[in-house]
Amino acid sequence: MADGTDPNDACSYDPASVTVAVTSNVDCDGDGVTDADEIANERIQTMHVV
Repeated sequence: MADGTDPNDACSYDPASVTVAVTSNVDCDGDGVTDADEIANERIQTMHVV
């Protein structure tokens, strides 16, 4: 990928490159809030982000 992310790893993404609604229920930072909710609420914390 042009942004250096791994398309086979749900936790490897650049939030700035997200162009469609995130529907995955992954919680890459383990805080109990799904990444989709963190992106929707602009509360992204520590994740495996490239």
